[in-house]
Amino acid sequence: MGRIRVLQAAEVSLEDFVNKHLALIDLLNEKGERGECVTYDEIVEFVGSEELADKHIQCLEIEEAFVNALPDVFCSLTAVIKRKEEMLPE
Repeated sequence: MGRIRVLQAAEVSLEDFVNKHLALIDLLNEKGERGECVTYDEIVEFVGSEELADKHIQCLEIEEAFVNALPDVFCSLTAVIKRKEEMLPE
């Protein structure tokens, strides 16, 4: 089973990382459907540590389906679109 080094402090199995990452994507998408975003602190709480959160965020940035809307706020593209639609005049 593969291992990903997370800084030098902890190791997590590749399978565990991928499963948690998929769950994080589901969370971002669920919130995105409501036009909501996730804070950095919520990601840390969800994945268990700042080190892991940083690794997950790096993966999210590569995937380009999610954006770092503000320094500590992450949104799915759906959330961004919904927020823009809400700002448009009717």
